[in-house]
Amino acid sequence: MSAETHPTPQAVLLMRAHPELPAAIRRLLQALIGAYSRNSVWNRVFSDRGRFMGSLAAFYLHLCPDGGTGQQGLTLGRFQALCLDIGLCSRGRARALLILLQVTGYIAADPGPVADRRQRRFVPTQRLTELQHQRWSQQFAAMTALVPHARTAHAACGRADFAAAFLGEMARCYRAGFRLLHYAPELAQLVERNAGLLVASSLILAAPDELPEDGAAVPVSISALASRFGIARAHARGLLEHLAEAELIRRAPGRDTVLVLPDLARSLHGFYAACFALLAHGAAVALREIDAEAGLVP
Repeated sequence: MSAETHPTPQAVLLMRAHPELPAAIRRLLQALIGAYSRNSVWNRVFSDRGRFMGSLAAFYLHLCPDGGTGQQGLTLGRFQALCLDIGLCSRGRARALLILLQVTGYIAADPGPVADRRQRRFVPTQRLTELQHQRWSQQFAAMTALVPHARTAHAACGRADFAAAFLGEMARCYRAGFRLLHYAPELAQLVERNAGLLVASSLILAAPDELPEDGAAVPVSISALASRFGIARAHARGLLEHLAEAELIRRAPGRDTVLVLPDLARSLHGFYAACFALLAHGAAVALREIDAEAGLVP
């Protein structure tokens, strides 16, 4: 694993050991939950991972020459190829995702002439651009106590040159094999389910910072979870059952209480330590690139 292509395991371990990591994770989780979309159409069709990665892939193809093909521009064929390449979804699901991005106003057809409909380009709308800017702003704002250049990245994340360099580096890291779930494999099934990671995160936010080994009791309302995240009560109940089966929470005495176990905190800390290490690496590379282009570095 090369530091030139993605963060090393040592970099993730250093981030995991940072004394400000728990506070940074709490800040990010509060922002993510506050901004979570309860759009029922999206939630019925795609998982949280599919929606997040799909919109990011669309933005990447628009801004960057694709590392797999060398071509630039968002088309159906390139989007399908990228989704297959990164293991996001099938060609059919990729087509449905692109249509949904268009129907919901995140992308629009390029009005320019095209001879082959399969080569029709799509462009991000202001809505998608603002969504990505908001996500990166939340992430870099949460990281300010962790890495020195987070404030600079936060100030630059609305710039097209930074976005292109940053997304290009993120794609290189992904193709080089970096995966957040390598550092929290027990969360793999959770991130494939609607609101799975955020339901787990809401339990952590409701628990004390220091969890005793036998867990901390947290009040849980199935109805409140369903309403907050726009999911069915049965789905919310299933998420809690999955967390219990994974031994990340435990049923507690009483009707609406669970015990949040330290392993849930450790898993989330591993996941977000890897996330922050990746963001820090990508931002550092992007900032160097745009400074070099501006002639600010040799």
